[in-house]
Amino acid sequence: MDDKQETSLIEIMVCCVRQAATGESPVGRGTSKKLTSKENKQVLEDKTRLTEHFIATLPQLLLKYLMDGEKVANLLQIPQYFDLDIYTTSRQEKNLELLLRYLHEIMEKHTDSEVLEAASKCYESLCSEEFAIAGKCDVARKTLIDSLIAKFKESMHDFFAEGEEPDDDEIFALLACLKRIEALYSCHDLNSWDIWDDIFHIIKSGNDSQGIPEEIVCKALACGSQALLWYLNKLDEANPNKNEMKSLRKRLNDMMKYCHDLLFHQQDKVGEEAYITICDLLVMFSRHLGEINEVMRPLVYEPDKNLQQQLSNFLTEKVFIEDDDDDIDENVKIEELHKRRNFLASFCKLVIYNIVQIRMAADMFKHYMKFYNDYGDIIKATLGKAREINKVSTAKTLALSLTQLYKELQMEMGAVDRSSEAFQSLKELSRRFALSFGLDQVKNREAVAAMHKEGIVFSLHVDEHHDLSTPPPNLSFLEVICEFTNKLMKQDKKVVLHYLDKHLPGGMMPQSRSEEWQSLFTYRNSLSQGDGEVHPITLKQATQRRYANKRKQIDVSDHDSNMSDWVDMSVGTPAPGVPVMASTAIKRRRMDEESVGGASEQSEDFQESYIGGAPPTPHMSWMTAQKGQTGAQRQMEAAYGHYRQGGNLPPMETEGSEASIGDFESPRSHVMPPGYYGDGTQNIEDPSSEMSHHGY
Repeated sequence: MDDKQETSLIEIMVCCVRQAATGESPVGRGTSKKLTSKENKQVLEDKTRLTEHFIATLPQLLLKYLMDGEKVANLLQIPQYFDLDIYTTSRQEKNLELLLRYLHEIMEKHTDSEVLEAASKCYESLCSEEFAIAGKCDVARKTLIDSLIAKFKESMHDFFAEGEEPDDDEIFALLACLKRIEALYSCHDLNSWDIWDDIFHIIKSGNDSQGIPEEIVCKALACGSQALLWYLNKLDEANPNKNEMKSLRKRLNDMMKYCHDLLFHQQDKVGEEAYITICDLLVMFSRHLGEINEVMRPLVYEPDKNLQQQLSNFLTEKVFIEDDDDDIDENVKIEELHKRRNFLASFCKLVIYNIVQIRMAADMFKHYMKFYNDYGDIIKATLGKAREINKVSTAKTLALSLTQLYKELQMEMGAVDRSSEAFQSLKELSRRFALSFGLDQVKNREAVAAMHKEGIVFSLHVDEHHDLSTPPPNLSFLEVICEFTNKLMKQDKKVVLHYLDKHLPGGMMPQSRSEEWQSLFTYRNSLSQGDGEVHPITLKQATQRRYANKRKQIDVSDHDSNMSDWVDMSVGTPAPGVPVMASTAIKRRRMDEESVGGASEQSEDFQESYIGGAPPTPHMSWMTAQKGQTGAQRQMEAAYGHYRQGGNLPPMETEGSEASIGDFESPRSHVMPPGYYGDGTQNIEDPSSEMSHHGY
């Protein structure tokens, strides 16, 4: 077999070992199902057999392919699936010593990251304390680390020797040591060897001097980040040492300060590594650390607004860019896209864990349509999680995204052309945002109202010296927020319309209906549509109406016959069950209908029937007007029978009342516990500013 075939065969063999030892099907094959007791027994037997086989053959394979990085990286995965107790029960200590010796040689001779990480994970499996071989493997691991740390300190001394520029050999030696330390740091705690000062010296020098190769600075940043996490992991959660906490806090502050300075380093790789380091540390040292354990609160790191804005700017410069070069290899493009998606996902974690303000995601949301194919799934998921934190703040953030794009159009065009392709793209983005609100108008009532409020304020904003005869410069933005009108409830459209008219320049509608003002009229018309529509009613309400109408028809027909009899002065026998009504009762009924007719018509859709003339509920505001007409009501009850309606009525809006757009409130909010929205999400005191939600 040639070299390529051997590599493929080793890869297939490792996949078979994984499937036999775990019972899991390869990726893309079969479904993940729970194993039966019989299958579990078979897996344990297979694991024992493969361990007995590879305990003897694996050291030979490692020796044969010792210098072939790709083959070694695959072979080093096999010990992770061993039953390590067999080393002692079968007396295979000699083979264990061979495995540890070859592992040591691999770590010293290889610099490829994939090989080093596989070796580090192999050490982690062998040093697991639940097995009897852990002591011997731990000694071998410490021996290796001692050797690597000694070489690292020596290479540091040579690289930073005063008065001399480091040559290629010194650069290679330091980089190789940092690669090995980074691989070991990912699985093992190296803080006992006290190398923080050396690592941090490289980070500081990378910021102060431009002569250090970018790869050395990147590896130092990765090692520093992992060192901080190991310091945090070492603390006693019940009773942490105050001096250790103080030292960790100082190191964290120093690390974040220099990473912030390196964020826009002239070497791209350094800036990218600094960005990833900041995002990871913000997640690990977020406010959730203090919420889980109160004694850890001094370690919480809150990013200031400047840092949050810098992280958002990083996305604009490094992620939301178009590749114009068509000559780039397709594999390179895919790798670059994967890296950018990783950058975006790191920032989105900060948003959904409520570490940075939702408002900082405005620059990301505005690229939703333009980069939909590349990042649409990530942005959509982030938008959904942000709504779970605070719907109103998320709506304001979407409004900010739209206004930012509108301002960019103004800078490009001067006056925005409403027929241009760019403006239509902005409206399409607004339509997509509107669709993301879903169909539940009650659930999103406050958020949609906030969206309209932000849009109206932006559209009608004018300077003090603005000529009132000319439209505001941002007036055409009203067409953009027209897309959200169908998300408003009918009663809220009137409030928004009133808010719009109240904030018009000069407080009155323009006299001209020229093309310049068409956006205003379009938006007003969208709010005015459906005023005469009838609300859908339930089956129960329809049944009640039908019986009430029939009863009313019977009463009217009887009343007409009684009136004709009274006029003709003729006396007849009334029909069974129909009450005889005298003129006084008729007059009183008319008076009562005039006094309560308007209120009863408006509240008819909201009332529920009751039987036997039970008294109405005290929530019926229209009943307060009837206190002085008790006798008239008794006459009406006798006339209309036992079908009447009552129920909770909403307060009636008068034409002269001024409702505020800030008064939108979910109809279900009165039954929820204080501090919560109707949909179960936590209420945040000031959604427009600081985010006080505690995450998940």
